[in-house]
Amino acid sequence: MKTQAGFSLVELVTVMVLLGILSVMVLPRFFDNDIYKERGFQDLFAADVRFAQKKARFSGCEVRVLTTSGSYNITQRAGCSSGTFSVAVSRLGDTSDPVSESAPSGVTLTVDDFYFDSRGRPWDNATSTLWNSSVDLSVGSKTLRIEAETGYTYWL
Repeated sequence: MKTQAGFSLVELVTVMVLLGILSVMVLPRFFDNDIYKERGFQDLFAADVRFAQKKARFSGCEVRVLTTSGSYNITQRAGCSSGTFSVAVSRLGDTSDPVSESAPSGVTLTVDDFYFDSRGRPWDNATSTLWNSSVDLSVGSKTLRIEAETGYTYWL
């Protein structure tokens, strides 16, 4: 008598159930890119704020971060430590790419206007006063904290 090779009905049904569960859990993530767009924007914003602080420290020029509910941009003073914030800050290695981004649809930012001095400390641009406490900026579903005196930036 020949032995038959193959899968039993129980094995086939088990595999089909597992594939069904995986498709219900995993496939929707591939079609809803909003979560990924939001996270990418959050990471880019945090990196750009950190870059603004480093740019201020190492160039000796004050660097401004201006956020609106749907975008942000980074500029530095025309006269380094005096004058208006009119010089666009570019990303490293590409002077044609100013640091200015718009938030993806559905992502909002806390409106704020601050700058870093040559020591990397954050100042309120409207009042020209050094921050005396940390400031939290909402970026979509996450909150970015900037510490006063040091300018240290991290996610809560």
